[in-house]
Amino acid sequence: MGPSWLSNYTIEADILGEGTKRRRPDIGLINSGYILDLAGAKNHLEIRSWTAELRMAKQVDFEFEPMTWYRMKMKVVSGDNIAKVYGKVWNKGEPEPEAWTIEAEDPHPIPGGTPGLLGYSPVHVFYDNVSVYKN
Repeated sequence: MGPSWLSNYTIEADILGEGTKRRRPDIGLINSGYILDLAGAKNHLEIRSWTAELRMAKQVDFEFEPMTWYRMKMKVVSGDNIAKVYGKVWNKGEPEPEAWTIEAEDPHPIPGGTPGLLGYSPVHVFYDNVSVYKN
């Protein structure tokens, strides 16, 4: 969704995933080579580096409800020696929480990368109101 040299930006989107008890999506955002993944089948939220070269990851519990619209927000602040990655997920229509749902640090920062959407799913996933802006 943009040039590969972008850095120090925030991406937001509304997301919805269908699902049953056994078939749930992974749905999320991509920012500067990092992924914010709402893993529905595992009921956790994860920040990780590029999956093919997974060298950093952090997870927190998050109870995914199918057929529920969520708002996701991901911010990456990258410097020479560290990248700080922040993620939030909340029910769409509710006020944005002040605190980040998950935070991670990468001592080997990725200098930049294109924004994107993540969807790995045996069921339908939907995105709406996508925005990307400078921190």
